[in-house]
Amino acid sequence: MTDEEFLNRLQSLPSRSDIVDFQLAVRELFDIGTIEQRLALLEYIRTFQPTERQTPLKTFASALGVVLGRIREGEEFLFARELRVVLSGLEFALPRVLAEQYPYWKTESLDGFYLSEARKIGPDKAEMRGVCILITDQTITPFHLQTMVTSSKDDLSWLKCWLGKRGDGMGSMERVPWSEFHANSELYLQNPLEQTDWVYEATFGVE
Repeated sequence: MTDEEFLNRLQSLPSRSDIVDFQLAVRELFDIGTIEQRLALLEYIRTFQPTERQTPLKTFASALGVVLGRIREGEEFLFARELRVVLSGLEFALPRVLAEQYPYWKTESLDGFYLSEARKIGPDKAEMRGVCILITDQTITPFHLQTMVTSSKDDLSWLKCWLGKRGDGMGSMERVPWSEFHANSELYLQNPLEQTDWVYEATFGVE
């Protein structure tokens, strides 16, 4: 992509008030840009005033609301275009929710997810499960969450999450090395929830 094409796409980004479309367009532009163009895009985003920046929970809820608004109860959304924004918001929001109850999560973060299930389970409700990447050592541990967006589908009503299989690693979690997960991903993604001894359980909002 030439610099002129990059500039044209940058100037034609959706309004920042359209959270999901804006986030998707930014990510798509970042993916195809050169290193210099990516740096320019990040610098552009840094110029936003704090009031113009959406919180991770708001980003998560808005993108999830778009997805839930167009599917029926019981349907999966593992391949929804907006899932990328859903998980991006969750990546930053979930550690903050956990940190409200567990001091360990004040110094731990996430670096992505691999989902085995993402399904609409009721009006404005969703369930997701799979594994997440712990940023401190790039290891893998399971997670499960249920959540509900507001009727306006642009904010979060409540969220309940379970994260981390009990083990002897940091944070009292079983931390599976990336190479081991990559070689046996089906085994870890299909682990029955009822067999998981969860280390962390946290709730945001009221169901």
